[in-house]
Formats: sequence, structure tokens, C-alpha cells
Amino acid sequence: DLMKLVPGMSAVKVDGNVPTVSYHGTMARDDRRMLVLIDGRSVYKPGLARVVWNDLPVSVADVARIEVTRGPNSASYGANAFSGVINIITRRARDVSTTTVETRHGNNGVSDQRLTSGGDRGDASWRFTLEQQNDDGYDDGYEPDYLDSGDPGANQLYRDAKTLNRANLRADWDLSPRDQLEVFAGGSRTTLQRPPNDAFLDFTRYRKKPVQRNENAFAQLRWQRDFSAQHSM
Repeated sequence: DLMKLVPGMSAVKVDGNVPTVSYHGTMARDDRRMLVLIDGRSVYKPGLARVVWNDLPVSVADVARIEVTRGPNSASYGANAFSGVINIITRRARDVSTTTVETRHGNNGVSDQRLTSGGDRGDASWRFTLEQQNDDGYDDGYEPDYLDSGDPGANQLYRDAKTLNRANLRADWDLSPRDQLEVFAGGSRTTLQRPPNDAFLDFTRYRKKPVQRNENAFAQLRWQRDFSAQHSM
């Protein structure tokens, strides 16, 4: 939804529960030419030639800002940055000093929960977030190709429900007035309903409805030294 505010960006949902973002609408489903970073760490999947937006292990509430560079950036970021770069930057750990619990519910099975807690001790600070998002997708149905009966009773519900679980940890430690150590860790677990593939129904029948499950985890350590107000490493 945030990317819809960027000129030239196309933000759509594929099959109802798979969000994707592309620049100028080219290769909307599998945009293999746009790089997405979280705190400078690439979340591009080379083996799939895409960014799996459902699996991003960050809550929107923890995002401080998003830097978007439109146009070719391969000279700076590599071959996967031909159409643009999106850099998602999370809030500093010291910006969160209390515990926040948030929940919301609505129709179509919408049920979201989030827990964020942070604190500091001396020169060190930390922030930890747990989040779960659920919804049942769209209510309307469709008629599979293998039925083609014209009978409204033959409509099948879209299998586009989803459950997203995310965990994210950030810790900042000021080693000296010029040096800072940052620790990032977390992961995600997603469960997506998938529609049956009609191409297989000529010779088989599904005993169980297809479900896609993804699990991801990451750990990142970053050290930064400020040489002056204009230069850092």
C-alpha cells in the first residue's frame, strides 16, 4: 500500500494473497529487475528471480522511512537493480522505550496482532517486535475450467486466505562517540492457501487442498564509524 504512493510504481495482488511491486508495471508478477533492501540487506531471491513481499520480516510500524531510487542502479547495486532500488529503513532501537500491544479485527477474517517492546541500558538499546496478520481473502467464487457448467452452484471459493507471522529484533550499541554497533535478527513464517492447478485435474484429484508454507530467518551485524559530519564507513 505504501508503494502505491510512489509515481510509476505498480502495486497489485496476485491470486488475491500474493502482493507484488514493480516499476512501470513491467513483469508485475515476477519483477526480476528491481532490488529491495531492508536496512541495506538484500531480500531479493535470486533462485526465484523475485521479491517475496509476504515474507519480509518487518512490521510497517517499525519502518522509519523508505528510500526509492527509480531507474537503472546496476553500477552501484548489481545486476538485479536495473529498474530501481527500494531501501526500507527501520526505526532506531532507542526510538522505542515502552511496550505496545495492538490488535484489530474486521470482516473477511481480518485479525491482526502486534507486540513491540523496547528499552535501553547505558549506551545500549533494543527493540523487539512480534506480529501476526490473518485474513480470509475475497468472498467471491469462480468456476474452474474443468466444470464449465454455467451453474452458479459450481463456483469454488477463491483459496486466497493467508496467515503471516513476523519477528524482528534490533539492538544498537554506541561503542564510542564515533563508533556504533548494530545487530539485526528475525524471521517470518507464512501460510497461503493456493488454488488447485486445473492442468492436473484431467488425470488426478486433489486429496488435500494445496497450501504454501514459507519460513525465513536472518541475522545481520553492522559496524559504523563516523570520520566527520560528511563521511562514514
